[in-house]
This record gives sequence, structure tokens and C-alpha cells, in this order.
Amino acid sequence: ALVLGTAVALVLLVLAAVVARVVCGRDAIGNFAGTFSNPSFFGIPLVVATVGAKSVFYNVGFIALMNIGQWTYGVSLLTHQNGEPSPTPRQVLRDVATAPFMIASLVGIALFCTQPPLPDVVTTCLDDVAALNTPLAMFMIGVYLAQTDVRRMLARVANYRVALARIVVSPLFSLALLSVIPGMPYQMRMALLIAAACPVGANVAVYAQLHDADYAYAVETVVVSVLLSIVTVPLVVGLANLVWL
Repeated sequence: ALVLGTAVALVLLVLAAVVARVVCGRDAIGNFAGTFSNPSFFGIPLVVATVGAKSVFYNVGFIALMNIGQWTYGVSLLTHQNGEPSPTPRQVLRDVATAPFMIASLVGIALFCTQPPLPDVVTTCLDDVAALNTPLAMFMIGVYLAQTDVRRMLARVANYRVALARIVVSPLFSLALLSVIPGMPYQMRMALLIAAACPVGANVAVYAQLHDADYAYAVETVVVSVLLSIVTVPLVVGLANLVWL
């Protein structure tokens, strides 16, 4: 299941990158924002609520690949636009191998495969930390929104172009693709679809700031897509249920 889910996740991410390129053109931040969703802070609570906590396992590959894509493809978009030298393959490999998300993913997979008995204090702490996902995501969005000129944000056409790619076109194509792949249980399909339908990941603002790109614009893409996803995500999930059930 992990191998199949990871392979499908890779296809969905490539599909999102193609959609973002078509919709957003040469806009580097738009391409970054349109490609990478927020399947962890935003997606995991939705997966738990929709198909159960165990289905989060299907999103491990998606989250790991998305983070690798941000460190490689995403950074290359921003550095190329700013004229910075792109990192060498050796640097990229070293950074990805030592990144916290990669280490955490490998530890999680090892624990899932071996199923060692853990003390109650450990499992309780992990459950409590996991429960912080939704509040922390909302807190981050509030911080970003507080730094945003709302009038300018609502008037910028590019924000809606990014939202169109990220939470409308990509999810619909992902739904069509997931519908024709054989051998996938419903829980896996829905978990991956929710990950693909999530709004712009907050990391676009972090990377934009790190690479001296238009940080304010990056924040706006996050906020606008989150606000609009309140409508689009339920519609995509409802459409999927009509097709799959």
C-alpha cells in the first residue's frame, strides 16, 4: 500500500506542477504555490475526519515527496527567477537526506512496519501533538493574514489564478486519475485526493522569504486559497463520493 500510494502521489504532484505551469505561466511563486498543497497541517485533520486516522498512512509518501519537491523544484523556481546560483545535485541530496521531514518519515515508516510496543506516555504525547495540527494551521494562517493588505490581496488577479490551479483544476484532474487506477481501496483514493485538493502550502511564504522573492505575494496565495478551499474541498470530496460510492 505504501509503495502504490507513493507512486500515485508522485504522479499527482507532477500533474499539479504541469497544471500550475499552464495556468500561471512564468510566475515562479505562482508555480510553486500552485504545485504544492498543504497535506500535513491542513490535509491530515481532513483525512482523519473523512476516512479515519489509519488512512493518514497513505499520505506519508505524498508528504515526503512534496517536501523533496519543494527543496528541489520549488527552490529552483525561486532561485532562477532571482538569478541566484542553483544548488548542486550533491548539495540537494545532502540537504534532503538530513532534513527533519525525511528523518521523521523514515522513523514513522520503521515504527509502522515493526509495530514495537510503545509506553503509554509516548503514544499519549504523540496523540496530543497530532491533535495540534488543526489549531497550529489556523494560527499560522492568522499570522499571515495579519501581515497582509487585504484590499490589495483581494484585488490581485494572480492570487485567483493560483487558487484556480491549486484547488480547482489540479483536484479535478487528480479525481479523474484516481478513478481509473485499479486496485486502490476507497480510503487510499480519498486520502490522496484530499492531499491533492488542499490549499497552497504555507511553505511557499517561507521559501519566498529565504530566497528574497515577493514574500507578500506568497502569503496572499496562501490566504486566498485557504479561504476559497472552504468551498472547493467539500465539493471535490462530495463529487468523489458520487463517483466512487
